[in-house]
Amino acid sequence: MRGKLALVLALAAAVVAVPAANAAPIVPKVLLIGLDGARYDKLLAADTPNVHALAQRGFSSRSALYGSGMASTLSGPGWSSILTGVWPDKHKVKDNSFSGNVLTNFPS
Repeated sequence: MRGKLALVLALAAAVVAVPAANAAPIVPKVLLIGLDGARYDKLLAADTPNVHALAQRGFSSRSALYGSGMASTLSGPGWSSILTGVWPDKHKVKDNSFSGNVLTNFPS
């Protein structure tokens, strides 16, 4: 009787262990919150406790992505660069019309 119980327990442990070994790894997730056209100093001064809490627990930046001559400060090229990881000379978004873009070449 003890031999059968030991066998059943060993099989149960093996069955439980197999899915854990084959489980997909946990992939970290990122939440990006962007405020287009908002001034950082005004956001800090505003009564927004949840936004402030998110910034304190995560990451926030005062700097702008477009501090260079690579792109204008228009929303279309800016967000396209953030979401694709390439500059406008690659994704071809030159203004807010998005005409002539090749965004599908750079999936995010």
